[in-house]
Amino acid sequence: MPVQKYTAREIVRKNAQKKATGLTRDQVSEETETARSMERQKGRGLDEPGRLDSLRLAEWAHTEWRRIGYVMAEEAMDVYAPEKDPKAAQWERQRLERVAAEKAAAGQDARGPATVEDLDTDGKLARLEMFVRETVLPRTHPHTTARRRVLEALGEAGGLCTARTRNSDGDVIVCTLDAGHYDPDDKPPFKDGKPGGWHKAGASIWNDSGAACIPHAAL
Repeated sequence: MPVQKYTAREIVRKNAQKKATGLTRDQVSEETETARSMERQKGRGLDEPGRLDSLRLAEWAHTEWRRIGYVMAEEAMDVYAPEKDPKAAQWERQRLERVAAEKAAAGQDARGPATVEDLDTDGKLARLEMFVRETVLPRTHPHTTARRRVLEALGEAGGLCTARTRNSDGDVIVCTLDAGHYDPDDKPPFKDGKPGGWHKAGASIWNDSGAACIPHAAL
């Protein structure tokens, strides 16, 4: 029986901790709000196939971001560092003990600590990444929320703008344009200017002074 190196919840926690590494408390708070909005969105239309699984993942992510914010305050962290997170360290020890026990039970060599690389020993992650890159990514349109989510899943969203605002439902909307696009004088048509420049995501369009968002840093 294959050894389960990471459970689904452990993967969600690891992803949040990796993304939070080096972030300030304010930035973690903003990510927590984004995770809350994602949980809220996934809670709609639960009769759709796979919706319950998506909601569960979103709930776990939101819970972990809230926990990270709490532990930063408790441990007086200016920026998040997983090695200073007691609970994260405890979970990793428990995971390694579980993996070792499952290896022993399966008759495998349990000597030596399990590593992150063990997660992909059977190539499943590589095949999944290839599918996302070759099949899912080409089906998304440039500068859309769908494209941004796929790039984030691939770990390639670092070149996108990080400005955000809220829509009429109170959900966090993150700009889908490339970093460095911002030009305060390049206004959309309905703002008495030419297209482009302002932050955009779907039907939402805003500038730094018109919404509570992460200040844009032009490259």
